[in-house]
Amino acid sequence: MIVAGMLGFQDYGDFSEYFGPRWNYLLKNVIGWVPIPFRFYKDDFASGVAVRTLRAYADTPKQYLDEKERARIDEAACELWRRLEDALGENSEKLVALRSRIAGDNTGDGPATADGLQAGLFDDPYIPF
Repeated sequence: MIVAGMLGFQDYGDFSEYFGPRWNYLLKNVIGWVPIPFRFYKDDFASGVAVRTLRAYADTPKQYLDEKERARIDEAACELWRRLEDALGENSEKLVALRSRIAGDNTGDGPATADGLQAGLFDDPYIPF
């Protein structure tokens, strides 16, 4: 789920569509590199605590990681995209569509600035309320 989110995949079938039928063999080392900062007891799975925790982690993994683990998950994401480029070809339509799905509508906007965040909030900049 975490790796699927990094690539913008909707389900596990997307892995075989993009990487081929041996996707799990091709990606096993990269998937193993993704840090999982939790330890669960047997009762945690039965009660659903583990599932809820892992779902929250899959949605926003960096919030649960320390600086070293954040760097590791970034390296894993870069390696996944590199392998996807190798599998599809750098300029394939599928790859371009995936990148646009991940990037959202902010593609090409550049970094946020303080002025950019305030621009357009008020009709008249001299009347804040």
